[in-house]
Amino acid sequence: MLSWRCIRSDIFLATVGELNFTKAAEKCNVSQPSLTRAIKQLEGEFGGDLFRRERPQARLTELGQRMYPLLKQCYESALGAKSLTSSLKSGEIGTLKLALSRTINLRLLTSHLSELSRLFSRLDVKLPRGTASEIVELLKTGEAELAVAAELGQSWERLDRWALFTEEFGLMLNAKHPLAAHSVIEVDDL
Repeated sequence: MLSWRCIRSDIFLATVGELNFTKAAEKCNVSQPSLTRAIKQLEGEFGGDLFRRERPQARLTELGQRMYPLLKQCYESALGAKSLTSSLKSGEIGTLKLALSRTINLRLLTSHLSELSRLFSRLDVKLPRGTASEIVELLKTGEAELAVAAELGQSWERLDRWALFTEEFGLMLNAKHPLAAHSVIEVDDL
C-alpha cells in the first residue's frame, strides 16, 4: 500500500537520521514500541530487514540503504502534496483555465495576464485553444472555466455570455470590386 508507506516513511527517515529507535521515537512523538511496530510493518511489506539492531546504534541493511532514497522521495512528495493542498484550500495558489479561440491574438491578453501574474504570484494560468465546438467541450468537461471566443452557438444552455466588443465592423471596398454592388455581404461571401 503506497500511501501507507509514504506516511510511515517519516518514521523510517527519522530512524535513519538517529540510528537509534528510542531517539527516533522521541523525534516522531511516538512511543518506542509504536516506532518498532511501524518499522516491522515496513519490513514485512518490503520482505526484509531495513535495520540491523545493534545496541546502542541501529545500522541500515543493504535493503535499507536501497530503500532510503525511494522512501525519502516518497516522503518529500507526500509533503509537497500536503503543502499544495493547503495552499489551494487557503487560496494562496490557484489555477485559471481560460480557453481561447484560435482566432484570438494572444497579444490582446498579454498585458492582462501579466497583471494577473503580478497580483497573484502563485496563479497557474492555462490557456487551451480550440475551435468554437472544442471550446464548448473544454467548458463542459471542466478543462476550462472561462473562454474568450466568437459566438459559440446555443449548444449548451449553461453558458453565460457577455459581449467583449460592441463596435461594428465595416468593410471598405473599391467601387470596382465585385462585392461593392451588394447591399449586404455575408461572411461566406468574403
